[in-house]
Amino acid sequence: MQTSDSPLPVLSQSGHDDLRAAVGSLHDFVGLRDRTIKLRIGLLWLLVALNIADVFSTATVLERGGRELNPVMAPIVGSWVVSLGAKLLVIALMWTAALRAPVRSRSASIMLATGATFYAGVVIWNLLGLVTHAV
Repeated sequence: MQTSDSPLPVLSQSGHDDLRAAVGSLHDFVGLRDRTIKLRIGLLWLLVALNIADVFSTATVLERGGRELNPVMAPIVGSWVVSLGAKLLVIALMWTAALRAPVRSRSASIMLATGATFYAGVVIWNLLGLVTHAV
């Protein structure tokens, strides 16, 4: 239906309902996207903080005569430049993967939460080692 003074067709009630549903669905998706991105960025910053804590706690353990238990890091732990480069590379890859993953995919959030849990365990392990060997 079109009126003479309007170049656009007039929507029927069902057309209005369809448009309202489509706009509502778009708003829901944008909200989901915003929440997902905030969650992923928060987990990424947590990973950065835990990696920094890992570097300092591992350095302290090594200074006190401990050894690196991670078989990947053990050969390079003597060079702080190579160690830092390896950590930065892993964080950059995780950051890229997490922010490029589809919004509805839970795998990125699960990967980040698993990584944060792992690094929290590493830092706790290092701190427990320092506390028990300092006594």
